[in-house]
Amino acid sequence: MEALAVRPPTLPARSAVFRAASGARLSSFVSQELTPFRWGAVGATPDLRGDASVARMGPLSLIQLRHEGSQLHTFVPEAMTYYDLHFAVSGTNTMEVGGRSVKLDETSAVIVSPRMHTEMRVGESYEQFHVRIERRAVERHLERLLGRPIHDGLAFDPRIDLRASTSRNWLRAVGLMVDDLHEESLPLAMNARDAGWVDFLISRLLYCQTHNYSDELVNGTPTRRAMPNRLSRVLKEIEERPQDDLSLSELARIAGVAERSLQRDFRVYLGVSPRRYVENVRLARAHSDLTAGDGPTIADIAFRWGFGHVSRFAASYRDRYGEMPSETLRG
Repeated sequence: MEALAVRPPTLPARSAVFRAASGARLSSFVSQELTPFRWGAVGATPDLRGDASVARMGPLSLIQLRHEGSQLHTFVPEAMTYYDLHFAVSGTNTMEVGGRSVKLDETSAVIVSPRMHTEMRVGESYEQFHVRIERRAVERHLERLLGRPIHDGLAFDPRIDLRASTSRNWLRAVGLMVDDLHEESLPLAMNARDAGWVDFLISRLLYCQTHNYSDELVNGTPTRRAMPNRLSRVLKEIEERPQDDLSLSELARIAGVAERSLQRDFRVYLGVSPRRYVENVRLARAHSDLTAGDGPTIADIAFRWGFGHVSRFAASYRDRYGEMPSETLRG
């Protein structure tokens, strides 16, 4: 094969977690740093051993893995809570991701989005490099770029074309960040410098890798089908008064259709239920107020936007933004 124009970087020696550890130790590490999975050896099962390194920068982790001793068939569950960019450093790997088959080599890498079914078939000696980015961080960054909350999950095209200049430049940027980590005087932990790197990498990823919001992000044109007027009326009401009592029956009255028909409209055109859509808008308004410090207390902000129970508001807020309301207010 021709040499890679841009190779995945190598993490510094001080980021090593273990070297030549048993297959059980490697499996435990991968389950902790990526996601619990199941694998099976193909053919004979000699002594499987592997290496692992990791560097964490807030919502982004860099993970380098190597194993030798057996071909493996790996099954990854669909319950992932992060985006996983997977690059082959050496050896062979064919991945089934979201119904597509991708052979990882010098021309192709893979990004696995949450809720994508994934299988891997790797050779008996394989080295891989992962960039793991938490779902909340990517989706909240997209919302800032769009200037609105998103209601459908963000899903990327699984195959990364490493022949494209944008993909090569993104990987070069990861390499520059790793170069910083090789400086012994700099910490492996998150600091202000790393936060800048992380924001830059997430932003460039959203622009250079195709996903279901790409048209709107690049051209300002939403990709969803044109909505019927009845649904547009409902969304306008939600945006203008999300704090009001917007029950399903009230929304159906505004639309002039039966409740079941309105639920179907939301599912078909927005991919979420009416209740979830209203909650997302309320959470976005509360997030803006908390960020600006615009309210005497968290309870005042929660009640202002229609949340009747502060504890339930806090739980929903943490699920969506990855932190408690009090952390946003302090930050």
